[in-house]
Amino acid sequence: FPYTSFFGSTTDLFTSKRSWESPMKKTMIATAVAAAFALPMAAQADVTVYGKVHTAIVNVDATGNGTNANTATTENWQVKDGTSRLGFKGSEDLGGGMQAIWKYEQAYDTDESGAVTSGRNTYVGLAGSFGTFLVGRHDTPYKMSWYAGGADFADDTIADMNGSGFGGDNVRQTSAADSDNKDAGVHFDEDRMDNVIAYVSPDMSGFQAALAIMPGESNVENGLADSWSAGLMYGASGLKVGAGMESLANADAATNNTPQEKRMHLTGSYTFDGISVGASIARVKNDNYVDNDKKTSMALSAQYAFDNNAVGANYRHSSLKDDNGNDGKIDSWSLYLMHSMSKRTQVYAAYGANQYEEDNNSAADQETNEYGVGIIHSF
Repeated sequence: FPYTSFFGSTTDLFTSKRSWESPMKKTMIATAVAAAFALPMAAQADVTVYGKVHTAIVNVDATGNGTNANTATTENWQVKDGTSRLGFKGSEDLGGGMQAIWKYEQAYDTDESGAVTSGRNTYVGLAGSFGTFLVGRHDTPYKMSWYAGGADFADDTIADMNGSGFGGDNVRQTSAADSDNKDAGVHFDEDRMDNVIAYVSPDMSGFQAALAIMPGESNVENGLADSWSAGLMYGASGLKVGAGMESLANADAATNNTPQEKRMHLTGSYTFDGISVGASIARVKNDNYVDNDKKTSMALSAQYAFDNNAVGANYRHSSLKDDNGNDGKIDSWSLYLMHSMSKRTQVYAAYGANQYEEDNNSAADQETNEYGVGIIHSF
């Protein structure tokens, strides 16, 4: 788990790859870049273009009283984008073992308009033997440590550990969950935040740590570290472990209150002879000024890889509580089969089921079943 694993491999991001050999090739490349960007070529640095295209055909069968368009009672076929992205990243050798690093990554929609839908990790920073320092928009160390645990074997698919559906967008949303900031569609929270000031340590015998602070940039949140996030990661000999804690501010200018959502998680996995097993636990507490919300989530996952294939399953359970008695639970499970057609192209079939129940309001009970096939191409 070298620190570069979160920002691009050492070879792709930090190693010079100037392999042009003929003057004609150099001239052609310089002319093309100058024409495209109209920028001086005095200082050249390596730039890598990368991305992923992920689209699936999914049948959604939802029953209950969902509060968004995707989760109202319905049964239909959908073409869904699975977090497709396009990015650019690069580095410049500053000497003395130090490098300037940068990344610009955007999510785009493959199933409808094809338009850019949101900004992903976008930052500038410095890297060296001391580790990595960056500023910009980035996954929180809490999220980084979640993925470092390696228990989410089929992320961004129907079998994603966060819920049945792509990021939970087809999963049941409840009135209690929406009003009390308890997302019934997400078992394990993960965030990419704006205004991140982060440090990631170098690899230390398999261990790696990360810390980030985020200013709120408002009259209510006017400090440098209104929100903070920390993660500890370990990886060696088939064992992966991630632990994280964070406190995220959510200012309300109307009431001049800043409730904090406090999270902690522990997740891990172990791989041997093609068999991977994982376990995760997380707890979220939202210090809402109306009531205090709590969510406790647990999950088990397993995968068996053989030849160019992998078959896997997972089970997730979350309990939801608050001071007003709006208690409930979520149970989800998924099955999937993946096949690698090449190093960069995968196809898969998956099934996911998600059920929400409220203790004191059976009318709010909701259920979603999904199945479908998808294709993923990375470049």
